[in-house]
Amino acid sequence: MSHTFQSGIHQVEAEVQGQIDQCWYKVLFAKIITGTLCIVGGLSLGVKALVFNWL
Repeated sequence: MSHTFQSGIHQVEAEVQGQIDQCWYKVLFAKIITGTLCIVGGLSLGVKALVFNWL
């Protein structure tokens, strides 16, 4: 089960207790992809705001 979609607090606690062992490269890949999508989404909204302010 992938734990990349949750906040992370429970995953850290479970990892420290030895209950789960996450593949670091899968988590890193998912975080990079979702972070990039959020940045691109924010930039596109920022561009739209600039265009509407000029009109």
